[in-house]
Amino acid sequence: MTKTVMAGLAIALLGQKVLPATHRLPGLVGVAALMGLTYIGLLFLLRIVKPEDF
Repeated sequence: MTKTVMAGLAIALLGQKVLPATHRLPGLVGVAALMGLTYIGLLFLLRIVKPEDF
């Protein structure tokens, strides 16, 4: 459970730093970058958090 919380905080901190930069990109490129970052964040979270942690 602690790993889950720490991973969530790490992703939130990374998102807080990166998301303002994606707003400067033009329309569709910004959306694609945001979706890519979300996907990478979810993969990272799934890699750290395993079912036995709950």
